[in-house]
Amino acid sequence: QGGGGGGIDKVIVNPLTPEGTPLKTPSPVPGPLGGGNQAAPAAGPASAAEQQMRYYAAESKANPSNTTALNNLGVLLQSQGRLADAVTQYRKALAVSPSYKEAHNNLGSALKATAQALPSTESSEVGGGEGKLSEQASQAVASEQLALLDEAVGHYRQALVADPEYKAAHFNLASTLRQRGGVLTLVLGGHRKKAGRDAAKQHLAEAKAHLVSALRIDPAYVSAHCNLGCLLEDQGLPTEAAESYASALVHDPACHVAHNNLGLLLKKEHHRTVASLASPTGPALPDTAFGDAQSGKLLTQSAVHLRQALHAHPNYKEAHNNLAAVFLAMAEASSQQQQQRAGAGAGAAGGGEASDGSSVVKKSAPLPSKQRCLERA
Repeated sequence: QGGGGGGIDKVIVNPLTPEGTPLKTPSPVPGPLGGGNQAAPAAGPASAAEQQMRYYAAESKANPSNTTALNNLGVLLQSQGRLADAVTQYRKALAVSPSYKEAHNNLGSALKATAQALPSTESSEVGGGEGKLSEQASQAVASEQLALLDEAVGHYRQALVADPEYKAAHFNLASTLRQRGGVLTLVLGGHRKKAGRDAAKQHLAEAKAHLVSALRIDPAYVSAHCNLGCLLEDQGLPTEAAESYASALVHDPACHVAHNNLGLLLKKEHHRTVASLASPTGPALPDTAFGDAQSGKLLTQSAVHLRQALHAHPNYKEAHNNLAAVFLAMAEASSQQQQQRAGAGAGAAGGGEASDGSSVVKKSAPLPSKQRCLERA
């Protein structure tokens, strides 16, 4: 996302959904643990995760058919970044109970996280600096990511076969399809590039359908509203995207991701509309649902939402970067307005000359932009 429309937005994913299998002590864990319905041993806050890990590890070893213990052990391992070990536990649970929806969902999440942990197909660290991966290396990484994402998609689908109303699986499948579409465009390069773009569009359409299903099941599903907004932006539907972010804020007025994404969207729309109005060949755009872009209202509204994102989450670096970009855009717009007024005044007085290069306001370089995932349990 280059130019004035740059910025950082976030997509929420739910990597772990041990629904029905609580991890907090001393809540009882569903299903027989050892001789009956026991609770994981209570522990102090600092050692709770370690105690739970030991408990589920011992239980799964003593009773290898206890799928709840296997799944919960996988959840804890994944929360520590031990993805390969988590995958092993989920596979063990599914070997015992092939229709265990939580294990399918969590295995899909672990596989997706493994794909995300691979070297970036855009750049890599080379000799302490940032350099581009070779085309061959990018293709190899993208192919490996695609295989992992394909398996993840399969497990989310199996979770939905077990329970078509499983909102977490709908949500996670949508996120994974969106990511798979992006990787597919890299894998299908060259003369197959159009096929890759077409497949990515189909992925977005299916992802949208799954987010709509998640929201049908739970209309107050804030994360789904946020991700639907991102997806609608991908489809070139900014007004609908803004409505999705606004819906998220109806249910959670302090949702920092929704405030950030809406603030960034308003900034993008300001630059898009101003660029179109300034184009000598492009038609002037009428005011949209976003308001009058030329008046600077969009930038003001953008700053309001980004400040609210930081009020809710003071260390939210994406919102800090986006707010800084909005301030730069405001300064640039103010300088341009002053120049226009000065030029109009000189023209009215007569004999005025065009300003020389030293007085021309240079556009600020956009901040680096990317989309990244915010993992939320």
